[in-house]
Amino acid sequence: MSDANTQVPAFELIWDENAESLAIEEAFREILSQTDLSTDLRAEAMTQLARSQGLQGQFEAAKITLKEAFETSQETVPHLRYQLEMGRVLRSSGQLPESAPYFRKAYEEANPLEIARKSDNVRTQGWAAIILNNSAWDVFDEGKYEQALKMFTEATAIRKRALDAKETVKSKRAYRIARWSEGFTLRHMEKNEEAYKIQRQLLDEDDTKPNREELVILCDKLGLVEEAKEHRSILETKFK
Repeated sequence: MSDANTQVPAFELIWDENAESLAIEEAFREILSQTDLSTDLRAEAMTQLARSQGLQGQFEAAKITLKEAFETSQETVPHLRYQLEMGRVLRSSGQLPESAPYFRKAYEEANPLEIARKSDNVRTQGWAAIILNNSAWDVFDEGKYEQALKMFTEATAIRKRALDAKETVKSKRAYRIARWSEGFTLRHMEKNEEAYKIQRQLLDEDDTKPNREELVILCDKLGLVEEAKEHRSILETKFK
């Protein structure tokens, strides 16, 4: 399979330009209204429509859309997107055991993953970051923290390259989430000082609830009593 076949289609830019899931859903519905789409691109657009539905909590609608995408095309790239998005929808809807086989299947498709890793195209590398991130949470849930950390660390490096290439709301958020995931995993490995350093760096950049929650736990573990109180107070006021 050539590298060109794993290029992210132009409509992926929609995720950079629209912050609201409803706007993204409308954008993909407009794309799907076109009659000249190839079968493969139509299937890919359906998976992205399903992703936006899942982000809005419309899980059953997302599953129906993904079923239609699967029936439309099972070529490599559409099928890979189908595996990833079905895994995401199932995980987001609380069906963790059911989501695992989809992430594993995507990860096992080593050829597109290796192509994405080696590509000079940042967007193509994004395939690897997506697969690594979801597979990392899969093995994390099995308690394989060292393996998960390795995957998260590789995903973070890819996200950093994407951010350096083009800073957008999406690329900044993806890089932040990747780093948070590293810190979260380090805490579960009892590497609390390393985890604390990451979470403090993230706090210096932006103040978020998940970040503060991790810092409460880490400060308790490290005996930073006053700082823990500060984080708890902010959680009770700013993030109540």
